[in-house]
Formats: sequence, C-alpha cells, structure tokens
Amino acid sequence: MKKSRKIAISSLCLTPLLLLSACVPPPSYTITASSSDSNLGYVQGFYKEEREEGSKVGITAHSFSENGFVCWVKDNKTIISNESELKLTYEDETAGHYTAIFEEDDISKMLYSSFTGISFKPAGYTKVEYEISTALLSSGSNDFYTFAGGEHLLSEEYNVEPTSVLYFGGAGDEYTYLIKINFKLFNDKNEETLYEYSLQTRIDKHTFNNKANLVIKETVEALDNTSLSLTFKKLTLKEYTESEIIDLENNTDEEETKDKLKFEKDFYKFYPPLEWKKFKYDWQFKYKIKNPQI
Repeated sequence: MKKSRKIAISSLCLTPLLLLSACVPPPSYTITASSSDSNLGYVQGFYKEEREEGSKVGITAHSFSENGFVCWVKDNKTIISNESELKLTYEDETAGHYTAIFEEDDISKMLYSSFTGISFKPAGYTKVEYEISTALLSSGSNDFYTFAGGEHLLSEEYNVEPTSVLYFGGAGDEYTYLIKINFKLFNDKNEETLYEYSLQTRIDKHTFNNKANLVIKETVEALDNTSLSLTFKKLTLKEYTESEIIDLENNTDEEETKDKLKFEKDFYKFYPPLEWKKFKYDWQFKYKIKNPQI
C-alpha cells in the first residue's frame, strides 16, 4: 500500500514537468533573402521569414536578362549553390541571409569576389596547411575572422574550391580588408613549423583596377624570400557553371570546337520557334557568341 502511494505521489510530482515540457514550442529560425542588385534581378518566394525548426521553404532567383544569375551567397561569406532555385529546411545551419548574385556589366560596381587560388612553396618543406583571416579595416578594429583554409602537398598543383567570398559593400559603404595567413609547414620528417604572415596589400574593389581577376604577389623574406601569391576573382557566370562548357579562349582543340559550333548552329536553325528563347540562351552562353546570325 505504501509503495502504491509513493508511485502515485511521484506521478503527481512529474505531471507538471511533463506538461511544461510538452508546452515548450520547437525553436524557430529566420531565413532572409535578397537580390544583389534590384536592377539586375529579384528573389521570388519571400524576403523575410521566421518559422519553426523543420519547416521547408523554396526561394528562386530571377534575372532580368537571360544569363545574369551567378550564384547564391550565404551571409556575405560563402557560395552555396549556382542553381537559381534553393530549397531549404529551417534549422540552425541554414538560418541566415541569402543573396542572389547577378553579374554586373560594370566591374567597378562589383560587390563580391571569390578566393580561388594560393601559391606558396617554401624550400625544405613538403606540405603546407594554411588559414586565411580577414579584418574589416573600415570597422575601426583589427579583429581577424577566418576566411578560408586548406592544405596541400608542395609537390602537387593546388586549386582552391571557390566558395569563400569577400563582400565589398555597396555604394557609399565600401569595405577594405586586411589579410593575415597562418601557415603550418611540414618537412619530410613530418616536423611542423608555425609561421604567420600579414599581407602588405589591402584589398577592396578598387584593387582589381577594373579587371575580373586579382593576383596579389608578395615575398616572404623570413622564409628565404619565398614567393606568395593569392588569387581573387569577380563572381561571374563563367566561374560558376558546368565544367563541360567549352571555353573558346583557352580551348586547344580548335577543330573540335568548330565542329561543335557548326552542329549547334545547324540544329538551332530548325529548333521549334516556341522553344527558341531557352535554346538561344543556352547556345549563346555556352559558346560566348552574341547575336548569332542565324
């Protein structure tokens, strides 16, 4: 009897706690989205939404020109997709702001640049690990935040996956960055040496000097005058499209290129008129030809 009373009393004590926990709503998160330039395109779906964890949403970037959308950038830091439509589930990792990037005709209006390459091969070492940090000069502080990182064997060529971006701000609010690199160098005995280097060059949109690519070259005197170079690129359609698209400027197989062009041109002549627009966009973009005379 006493045991039954204890169980009953325990149940009564636990009931309010269970009711309280059942009433606690699931966490909610905010996802926002916008266009990099309202004159170039817009975002369909929503502009600001706060929803419960697990909710799903779709947002789509629409360009006013047929080939203007480049990619989505999250929180002005990371390229996450080059597909115009994003399908997201509300959770901690997806919460944030998404910007649909549309390619500017004027490079001087560039808002974003991606980090695409590093070259650094100090003598006597076989592998390098690096972490690049940036500090926003206009913020009035020298607080550095991790921007990009990686590792590679110095005996191999190394290409950076272009996902990290610098945001240069809009008109009247231009950002300039300081850059610092922490190196971890390994010799053939796998012994490591730590080294920190701050770039002398400060980066903003004007550093590009109206060019799509920026290569910063400096000499690290403390490491036997080793050359260091970092490459940044304007976010462009060419950089964030399918790898099989032919680049006529760099393609060495001229005959193959001519054959493909002839095939596409002949096929285009007989393509159903109602589907002209989409195919014309695909064809012109792939082969970088404007206003083909068909």
